[in-house]
Amino acid sequence: MAKGHTNKGPQKSSVDQFGDSEESAYSKSKKMEEFHEKNKEKQS
Repeated sequence: MAKGHTNKGPQKSSVDQFGDSEESAYSKSKKMEEFHEKNKEKQS
């Protein structure tokens, strides 16, 4: 359960959506993080 900073509000609701499948919510948030990182690189 070592998720670091992913234990925030939006993440909580996505976990609720998925019910027990923490892994799905986790991999989804991972993808979103990577997506935002790429966007940051583009903007700078």
